[in-house]
Parts: sequence; C-alpha cells; structure tokens
Amino acid sequence: MKISLHNQPPYSFAIAEKSGSPLFQSRSFDSLEESQQFAQGIEKGQPHRFERFTDTEGLFRFRLINSTRVLVGQSIGYHSKAGMENAIKQLGVVFRV
Repeated sequence: MKISLHNQPPYSFAIAEKSGSPLFQSRSFDSLEESQQFAQGIEKGQPHRFERFTDTEGLFRFRLINSTRVLVGQSIGYHSKAGMENAIKQLGVVFRV
C-alpha cells in the first residue's frame, strides 16, 4: 500500500493499493503538519477503528476513527459489502484494528 500526501490546501492524504487503486481518502486538515501527523500515525501502526455505513446512494463505505475518537477519513464507495470488507481487511493490517 502507498500513502500519498497532498502538500497544498486542502491538506490531506490518500491510501492506495500497490496497483494504484484508491482505498481511503483522509479528511481535510488545517495544516500540512497536521496531515503529516495523522499519516505518520497510520504508518507507525497507531490503533484505529473502522465504522461501516451505507451512504445515501446505497454504496458501502467505512470511516476511520483514531484512538482519540477523531475522524481521520473515509473510504471510496463499494458496490458490494464484500468489496468493502476486503478493503478493511487489507487496511486492518496497517491500522492495527
């Protein structure tokens, strides 16, 4: 997996599979430093949890919440629950859930 920082406002980061397919997009942060801090927490394996939900278009998504209960970001939309669960499984190793 690859974590990419967006170094211009709005500051955020994204996580993609090695193939480049997107898995997760962080929320916007007020500063580059804050975005880097959250991304580094993920790279270091700090504890996080996933919240699963279905959006208004019927797509399956998940949110990532850190150990201090702050929203880090959410996934892309998946047409199947199995696809979403597979992404969570892949990211679960990184996020130590």
